[in-house]
Amino acid sequence: MKKHLKKFLSAFFALMLVGISFFTVTADSYIVIDGFSFLGTSSGGCIIYSYDQHKTDVVIPNELAGNSVEEIADYAFLDNVNMTSINFSQARRLYKLGASSFAKCTSLTEVVIPTRIQRISQSTFQSCTSLSKVTIYGNLPEIPVQAFYNCSSLDNVVLPQSVKTIGNNAFGKCTSLTSIFIPTGVSNISDSAFRNCPNLTIRGYYGSYAEKYAARMKIKFDGIATHKLGDVDLDGRVNIRDATAIQSHIASIDVLYGESLALADYNGDGSVNIMDATAIQKMIAEII
Repeated sequence: MKKHLKKFLSAFFALMLVGISFFTVTADSYIVIDGFSFLGTSSGGCIIYSYDQHKTDVVIPNELAGNSVEEIADYAFLDNVNMTSINFSQARRLYKLGASSFAKCTSLTEVVIPTRIQRISQSTFQSCTSLSKVTIYGNLPEIPVQAFYNCSSLDNVVLPQSVKTIGNNAFGKCTSLTSIFIPTGVSNISDSAFRNCPNLTIRGYYGSYAEKYAARMKIKFDGIATHKLGDVDLDGRVNIRDATAIQSHIASIDVLYGESLALADYNGDGSVNIMDATAIQKMIAEII
């Protein structure tokens, strides 16, 4: 009797273990809706882990099975060569794009990152070789390591004021990149951020970290003035002191540089000479 009881209990506990194992696997299995594989989070949202349809225009939904989409997981769309566009505008709680989540999507041509997305990750769009346009409206504090590495068709980028850091090879090997606007808030740019970008011009404000970085890395800089044309001494007014400063520059007494030099080209002919000082003097005398 005892032997039979032992066999029964052993079999019972074995079945219990199988049941627990079966339940665990089931609970952790992805749910699939419209090609999106996802799992819920403790906050009532969900994370998209993969996509198995062959649509060219993909829209990230606001909800899946009643759960708000909060993240795109690492590698979720990796190697999706069919997708030509990705639309994040409907996903109102989406805040993060994971590492390599859209890497090697070689047919993707344009990306718009809305303000609700607060984080992109390492290599998020790496080797999207057809990506030619990126618009970032987001609150991104960083363009991380290799985020757009080898996006060889990308030609123009404007970063938002929220960006503080541009990481290693963030735009490395973007061989078609001709212009990037770097805002005044950026205070840290890796030496390799724009490696192998032979045609690049950095746009930014005179006196900014971007200008200093461009000079150090020997990258062409296109400066933007923050003062009125002719305000050479940057005191907020255009007066005889500015004309005098131009004359001193021409005589190599007090050489102008940066924003002051740009503002000194009062007549807009591309050079700073006596004609600019004369034009300012005439304006002051209201001859013009």
